[in-house]
Amino acid sequence: MYEMNDEERKSLGNKIKQLRKQKGLSQQQLADMIGYKVGTISKYEQGYRTPPFSIFFQLAKALDCQVSEFTDLSISEINVFKKMHLTTLLNG
Repeated sequence: MYEMNDEERKSLGNKIKQLRKQKGLSQQQLADMIGYKVGTISKYEQGYRTPPFSIFFQLAKALDCQVSEFTDLSISEINVFKKMHLTTLLNG
């Protein structure tokens, strides 16, 4: 499994923060929308924690954007992760 370095985590965090602010949401509102704690959202935005890939789909839905806006992965790579996530949900 790929682990993000500090620079990548900070870049991702900035993207999440930018998209959240564009939607006019507070961290608490976003956390409530996706079922996470506000502290977790804060740590993602600051680049202190790497979110699990599955959260990208929840964030994209809450922020009304595409998963590709969070990452430099290709569409085909995102589709592989999406299929893995759906399989986990169905078998979980």
